[in-house]
Amino acid sequence: MRPSVEQVIGELRGAVTKASKREPYPWFAVASLAFTVVWLLWPEGGSIGAAKLKLWTVFVLTSSLMVFIPMLRNVLRLDEFRAWQIAVAGAGGLGFAWVAFLLPSISTNQAFFGTFGIVLAALAAWTAPGKPAA
Repeated sequence: MRPSVEQVIGELRGAVTKASKREPYPWFAVASLAFTVVWLLWPEGGSIGAAKLKLWTVFVLTSSLMVFIPMLRNVLRLDEFRAWQIAVAGAGGLGFAWVAFLLPSISTNQAFFGTFGIVLAALAAWTAPGKPAA
């Protein structure tokens, strides 16, 4: 059975509401998505970042949204470890986008926002529930 939009929104709201200083993961995930969207929408050099990336924008946004999977694991019926693996894959996808698209133009404002988004995604994946003990 597919989860409803109301279930997904409820899970996200519950995860962010429970967030505290001891659980920074939801805040990192939300901030990462916000900075990534600013990167894609920031006008620079006559165009926005999404116009330069074209279809790669879908890859970047999908990678950014994958970081939220640990918050939605109950709705998606995933165990904690699998949800964490998906979040790490999303952060890794953003890392690839950083090397491929932002590093060549690192001195731009778009790169500034994108770099923050990617670092926050890595922090979200690092602090997400399901990470195996070292």
